[in-house]
Amino acid sequence: MSALTNSIRTQANDWADAVSVLEDSLLAVTGERDAARVALSAVEAELDAALAEVARLEALLNPPSPTAALFGVRVFPHYKTRTNGQHAAVLNLLADLGVKRISGQIDHDSTSAVMKFYRDAIDAGIKLWLTAGVVHTPLTPTQWDALAAKLTALADGIELVSGWNEPNNARGTKVLPADWVAQTDAHQAELWRRFGGTYTIGTPQLWAGGTPAELVTDLGKLTLRGRYDVITWHWYMRHKDPGVVLDTSVLDLLETEFRRVLADASSPIVCTESGFFTAPNYTGGSNPVTEARQAALIPQLFDWYAGRGYGLSYFELLDDPDPSGAARESSFGLVRTPAIDPATWTKKPAFDAVRSMLT
Repeated sequence: MSALTNSIRTQANDWADAVSVLEDSLLAVTGERDAARVALSAVEAELDAALAEVARLEALLNPPSPTAALFGVRVFPHYKTRTNGQHAAVLNLLADLGVKRISGQIDHDSTSAVMKFYRDAIDAGIKLWLTAGVVHTPLTPTQWDALAAKLTALADGIELVSGWNEPNNARGTKVLPADWVAQTDAHQAELWRRFGGTYTIGTPQLWAGGTPAELVTDLGKLTLRGRYDVITWHWYMRHKDPGVVLDTSVLDLLETEFRRVLADASSPIVCTESGFFTAPNYTGGSNPVTEARQAALIPQLFDWYAGRGYGLSYFELLDDPDPSGAARESSFGLVRTPAIDPATWTKKPAFDAVRSMLT
């Protein structure tokens, strides 16, 4: 019995020694693994630093055009059932175009998909010129709070927050609200009270459906002094055939009259909508242009704004499907869209003209 006990004890001691050896080996391997992880982290840090240096050198060798900060293009990410609802395709086109600003709308109830689109744009290096709220739809205090939260979520990419979009436009109803002036003033006052000093605030973007005199008359009805940082307007060169060489004298008149009415000699100006439509079968009161002339006219229009250090957001990036070829609102885009499916989209000559203008 004693011999058996001694044998068991000897075997147990051998096992204990073997376990000890295994533990020592495991500790050694663990140490080597930890050292390898530290070394890998150091290599990754060096790689990140090298990539940052490459990006810095590329920026020095390929500086962005100074005009890129003054040009944007209009998008409608909240139109989820139309071409602009194809968010991934839209973002790819923006990257291809090389544009660094987009204009669009934000409201207290902007969807998560819209917010993601704007966030993805910001992360891609694009700044936002936003219209706050839906025209002729006053916000409650709670809704203003919700809008504030939406803006905060995008604050690192916001360059401009403007008042209502075309509050002097009757739109589909053909009848303006009787109190449109009071509504617009109240919205602008609250926009300034809440966000002035936090964001750059633009005026309401008045509709240019008539003559410059009519537009300026509507401007004079509003109480805007002390409630904005930037003058914003919409102006389409639509009242006569724009020809091949654009006559920008109307823009000179518009600036003079806006500054007179606002008693403002120095605030910058951003035109948040202007463009040329290419519907060949349109028969209304405006003037369509060929795609070739659209491509020639956009740089001329931009030259007027950029030459003064002002901003222009072209209306718009995408067409909408229009088999008739007669719908004005469906043909301002830089990209033809015969169907909602992005696979059917093709670039107009104006797309390449704008891309060249921005480089």
